[in-house]
Amino acid sequence: MQQKVKFKQLLSYIFILLCWVGCVKSVPYCAITGKTMGTTYSIKCQSIINPQILKFKVDSLLAEINQSVSAYIPSSTISQVNKATTNEISNIILEDVFIDNFNLSKQLYTKTSGAFNPALAPLISYWGFGYKNLTQKNVDTNLVQQLITRCNFDDFELHNKRILKKQNEQHLDFNAVAKGYGVDKVAELLHIEGITNFMVEIGGEIRASGKNAAQQPWTIAIDKPEKNLNNRSFNAILKLDNQSVATSGNYRNYRKIGDKQYGHIINPFTGFPQQTNIISASIIAKNCAEADAYATACMVLGFQKAKALVAQNNNLKAYFIYKDENGAVLTFSSKGLLIHELNLRKN
Repeated sequence: MQQKVKFKQLLSYIFILLCWVGCVKSVPYCAITGKTMGTTYSIKCQSIINPQILKFKVDSLLAEINQSVSAYIPSSTISQVNKATTNEISNIILEDVFIDNFNLSKQLYTKTSGAFNPALAPLISYWGFGYKNLTQKNVDTNLVQQLITRCNFDDFELHNKRILKKQNEQHLDFNAVAKGYGVDKVAELLHIEGITNFMVEIGGEIRASGKNAAQQPWTIAIDKPEKNLNNRSFNAILKLDNQSVATSGNYRNYRKIGDKQYGHIINPFTGFPQQTNIISASIIAKNCAEADAYATACMVLGFQKAKALVAQNNNLKAYFIYKDENGAVLTFSSKGLLIHELNLRKN
């Protein structure tokens, strides 16, 4: 008799489990899109929440982040910090978003030995890639050297929700980490809402969780490094297993000064736009903000140093498209990376 009861209970548990699995599978996937941080965002997720309600929550969160760390908004916290003199700056009370971006930037600045440097705003603006376009018709090497002295991130210090700097003309730019940070905060929001299957993308920086609508890992296409967006093609397909990916490259965002083209990746050590042998750097990590910053650093360092930097951190994987000493285009991918290449020679 006892065995029959236990058998019936087991059948009941199996029935409930099957019903639950069936309900989970029947929950639809939805897509949400919008604008933020001077670019666009897109979210694909499995959720019972009304997409318009979810979009309102996401937009509110991203607006809060923008208001803190977007140098393109005159009233943002980072704009106030940049405009303030050394005497005025301590009067600005910082919110958690700014402090998060600052502390994360400090950590990554140290880990990359300065290759990632959010204090490069004066140089970024000079070369025409910042919120102030100060680019001249001709490059002034002496002025570039002067601007380097304003780009020491160690001159910024945080004390009890207030920040200090040593020179009036020192400015911050969190652009190389803020989009990734925004992706991470949206991912946190989705988890709080009980959503576990999703992909969040802001301006090409991506974080994935769980499975897609086909119950497979989320797949991301990595662009072939070509200038013309109209002829866009893909170099590889990457599968993300609860990971983030950020890609940095110098092949589309550039400026022409005189008869020479300059990419948007600035070398913090020379003050000039950096064109190393890496054409495109994709970094895979758990957190998108971290991947975002490391991708920029790798573009500055070049292939060998970038590969060594990634190897030092067990939490990072990389996919590089680069040129060898003969100019041949090759690729490198970290061991264990779930990636399928469509073109180019692999090293």
